[in-house]
Amino acid sequence: MNSNLRETIIWVTVKFGLLIVLFTEILSIFSSLNSHSIKYLWISTFLILVTLNFFLKKKKNLNTYNFNLSFFFNYEFCWILLIFFITFIISLLYPPNSLDSLSYHLPRILSWSQQESVNFYPTNDLRELIMGPFSQYVILHLYLLSGGDFLFNIVQWTAMFVSCITISLISKEFGCNIKYQIFTVLFCATIPIGILQSTSTQTDYVATMWLTIIAYSIIKFISTQSLKNIFLFSSSLGLGLLTKGTVYIFGFSFCIWIAIYLISKRKNFRYLFLIPLIVITINLGHFIKNQDLTSNPIGLVNENNIYTNKIINLSSFSSNLIRNTGLNLAVPSQNINLNFTKKFIDKLHDYIGISSRDTRTTKGGGYYIPFSFYESTAPNTFHFLIIMVSLILLATQNKSRVQKHYSLSVLFGYLFFSLIMVWAIQNNRHLLSFFVLSSPIVAFSLMSLKINKLQNIISILLILYSIPYLLFNKSRPLLGELKVIDKKIELNKPYFKKFKNKNEMYYIADSIFRQNNLHNEHSNITKIITKSDCKIIVFDMPGYNNLIYPLMKLIKEESKNEIKFKRVNVNNISKKYYNTFDIKKSCIINLDQKYISMKNEKRIF
Repeated sequence: MNSNLRETIIWVTVKFGLLIVLFTEILSIFSSLNSHSIKYLWISTFLILVTLNFFLKKKKNLNTYNFNLSFFFNYEFCWILLIFFITFIISLLYPPNSLDSLSYHLPRILSWSQQESVNFYPTNDLRELIMGPFSQYVILHLYLLSGGDFLFNIVQWTAMFVSCITISLISKEFGCNIKYQIFTVLFCATIPIGILQSTSTQTDYVATMWLTIIAYSIIKFISTQSLKNIFLFSSSLGLGLLTKGTVYIFGFSFCIWIAIYLISKRKNFRYLFLIPLIVITINLGHFIKNQDLTSNPIGLVNENNIYTNKIINLSSFSSNLIRNTGLNLAVPSQNINLNFTKKFIDKLHDYIGISSRDTRTTKGGGYYIPFSFYESTAPNTFHFLIIMVSLILLATQNKSRVQKHYSLSVLFGYLFFSLIMVWAIQNNRHLLSFFVLSSPIVAFSLMSLKINKLQNIISILLILYSIPYLLFNKSRPLLGELKVIDKKIELNKPYFKKFKNKNEMYYIADSIFRQNNLHNEHSNITKIITKSDCKIIVFDMPGYNNLIYPLMKLIKEESKNEIKFKRVNVNNISKKYYNTFDIKKSCIINLDQKYISMKNEKRIF
């Protein structure tokens, strides 16, 4: 693919990201964030862009965006296209069913559309408010434009596509020829956790996409000294910080890199003031709301801070670094994972003088090494080993200053993550950025060896390694769900064939919810609600991490009334946002105690 076309894709992505933030924040000020206004704005924007393009008539060569059809005879390129195609189909086949999405990503979408703004509201789950909202801004626009959630998974799929495009350009800047640019994309596209994430409504690939653009913009600025690349860096950094907190961690080293470079070049010193101005402007709306709620612009509050280490020292850092590495040494044999790898890691912890289960550095109560096809815990073992070897090779090879600084920035992100963040079994999803950003390093190291057979062998192994993750995604399988029972492999039918009712597929991400018949429970609640004249549904949920989105969606679809959702008995700092409403016209649902209260009459479901 022509590099001009690849750059155009990056710029279009950033510009659309900025427009989404601009439209969302402005319409929220006037409480006009609804389907009509969004459709009007996007149609107007499209017409303006087409008109400008027509009248400006930029004199571009027709071959500017040429495409070399010979790529289709390259087996690596064909497999990349197949990965994009299969993950795209899976994204459309399945509704959003990631646990985080059902508990707080998507409930905030329905709450925003209901109040026609992204202002904060009372909720038992503060993640609905303080977490970076950009991915959900995009999903909100899709929801208001389409009226449903069938396009929600496409957001992460698009982020994977753009990330692959961007890291191919980074490898090009490293001096990789087209063969190794394709290999860079193959390495990225076959990352197991990336394949699984690309069909979900999580936020990790969107955050990774912004990080890849951040890195590319620095490299391009160093080579061109163009102000537009400072704008690209600032915009992608701002959008990344608005997406996910991990961008603060993985983006920190890249910020240090560009800051040192700008300071060393006195004529560019003024950009040190321009960059934070753009970043703050993009995040200003969310910063102000977080400041009002938590007295902290990034939303860190003591009652909800379960993500960072309670102690930071050499022992805690070493422990997390070892355990994060252990996550990516998992193999299909639990015997090896438990009796060899885990025991070895436990012995290392004895040596450094800290428990692998230390509650100050551990989330979830214990340490273990999973092997799974689940989007939050899948290991990237083969990729991790290749990256480690490539970093060692890179240290012995002749490299430019840019390659050296890029590699150090990527490695520092991994180390900084281990220093700051508590260890959790889900850490691999956060480390997706490290794996994607490492792709050009691997390609350059291989190219420097000048052993084409080795590169071909690795490519074939990457292709074979990716197949199970394409076909047997635990939450959204294409062929079915793989299970090991009594050392025998079982293959269940894919859920889109097994369930006649698509609503059941919202509940398949975790076996616990299937066993507890959560879909039947929500269906019974919906039947009771639809027989009533309730217009306000009130959730009384003192609990945390309730999967309420499928229930909210069912009620909205089945009810004959225009439904509004409220919360009661909120005991955290968000209770300050309570608005008065007529409780007599409400149905109060308590999911913990399993009752619905309607006009002082309780009904058990």
